[in-house]
Amino acid sequence: MNKIYIEQLLKRKTLARENLLKILLVLATIYLFYWSVKLPVLLIFLILILCVDINVFRKLDIEYEYLYFDGSLEIDKIWSKARRKNIFSVNFSEVEIVAMAGTPQLRQYQGLKKKDYSSRISGRTVYEMIFFQNGKRRRIIFEPNKDL
Repeated sequence: MNKIYIEQLLKRKTLARENLLKILLVLATIYLFYWSVKLPVLLIFLILILCVDINVFRKLDIEYEYLYFDGSLEIDKIWSKARRKNIFSVNFSEVEIVAMAGTPQLRQYQGLKKKDYSSRISGRTVYEMIFFQNGKRRRIIFEPNKDL
């Protein structure tokens, strides 16, 4: 009995607001460093903002891993290539429709809240999946390659 296993790793593009946040944090760190040299009491705040910088930079470095195995799809979120969490899992028997984003078949589902698990790079082909989970209809956006 042959079981199909396909794996795809996809790096998420950093959004402009996330880049702006990174720049503001770096500027605040530099500013606090400058003033902590003159006022040593500010060293505590410098250490705190360095910790915030590290955590924010790690949280914004995101990859998605799609795993297809024998009729089910799992999506894992990976932060900084170190920490992973399974954020989505569905069996294809629960799937109502999978179609390219923006197609007419998806118009009736526009009111559903969507979760975006794609790279967010414009020009790439993304798909939407509508499925039932725990008695509710759900909608995700993902970016499978041709093998998946």
